[in-house]
Amino acid sequence: MRGFRLIDSSAWLLYFFGQGKDVTAIIDGNGILLTASISLYEVKRKLLNVKEAQDKISSVLEFIKARSLIISADRGICEAAADISLRFGLAAVDSLIYATAFLNDAELVTADNDFRGIKGVRMV
Repeated sequence: MRGFRLIDSSAWLLYFFGQGKDVTAIIDGNGILLTASISLYEVKRKLLNVKEAQDKISSVLEFIKARSLIISADRGICEAAADISLRFGLAAVDSLIYATAFLNDAELVTADNDFRGIKGVRMV
C-alpha cells in the first residue's frame, strides 16, 4: 500500500457525529485520503434520516470532497467488485467500496463489521 486510506461512509459518519477518536486522528491527520463516490450517497442518505443533521448535509459533503480524493466506480472497479462480492460475501455497495480501496492500494478505514477480517481493512 502506498499509504493512502480510503474512508468508508461508516467512518465518515463516526467522524461527523464525534464518535470515533481513531477515525478523527486519521481524517484530521496529514495523510492522503480517498473516498469512493458511492460513499457520498451513503452519507447523504443517512443524514437525510437524521433530523438534527439535515441542515448540515451540504457542508458535510463539501468537507468530504475537500478533504479526500473522490474515486468514481469505473469499469475496473465494477468488475473487481463482482469478484470481491462472491469471494467475501459482501453486498454490492460494500464490494464497490472495497474494490475501490484495493485497486488504489489504499487501506480501507471502516466501522462496518461486514469488512471484519478482510486483508487491507482497518476497523475503527
